[in-house]
Amino acid sequence: MNNTITINLNELMESGDASNNIILQAGDIVTVPHSGIVYLLGAVTKPGGFILANDRGQMTTLKILALAGGLTSTAKGEHAVIVRKGAQGQQHEVAVDLKKVMQRQSEDVQLQPSDILYVPSSAGKRAMLRALELGIALGSGVALYRVAYR
Repeated sequence: MNNTITINLNELMESGDASNNIILQAGDIVTVPHSGIVYLLGAVTKPGGFILANDRGQMTTLKILALAGGLTSTAKGEHAVIVRKGAQGQQHEVAVDLKKVMQRQSEDVQLQPSDILYVPSSAGKRAMLRALELGIALGSGVALYRVAYR
């Protein structure tokens, strides 16, 4: 005789309600569904895959940015995109203005398992940052030269 019992493991672990704590017997089979993963790529401090554990139904763009350490200085947060697969497996994109979301001017977008949040990098910002770094390095070199050879 097959008898299936479904337990909300998160509820059991968080509430400590012992009424959901089922005693296992020999031959019992326990299955636990896989946690989903959300991926974050591009101009963020720590890109990668993030497991949707206890918070699985409530992962948002702000939460995943917090987990990834935020945007880099060259990020184009206003041009971010979520790549998502539909029910039939077709891929579509959802545009997200992360700058507006971070400033609470736009609603935070909820992420789903297997979503990919991509934050592009600005070539212009990157070039300007490198030019500034080069300027600082040259300025320091000239200052050191003057001190050393006077």
